[in-house]
Amino acid sequence: MRLGNSGLAVDSAAEVNGRWVDGPEEWGSVRLLVCGVESPAYRSAARARKVDRLTPEQREVALAELIADHILLGWEGIIDDKGRIYANVTDAYKT
Repeated sequence: MRLGNSGLAVDSAAEVNGRWVDGPEEWGSVRLLVCGVESPAYRSAARARKVDRLTPEQREVALAELIADHILLGWEGIIDDKGRIYANVTDAYKT
């Protein structure tokens, strides 16, 4: 664990490896494995995409892709409209 700039404790392992959080109550028993925007993978990818130089419309798409690729690491309890269950973002992208 390290201390962030604000003096609050930050779990360094969770920043990189993620941690499980419950989804909104209306989603039922969904759990999401997420890491922070301070993770090295996300920060590197965001810099490479030069998000700060995009139009608002382009930025919205880029940030959604960055979140899907680098922040949302996994989930439990999500089923698509055809009843398929995906174990991770990569498998869901394939359909």
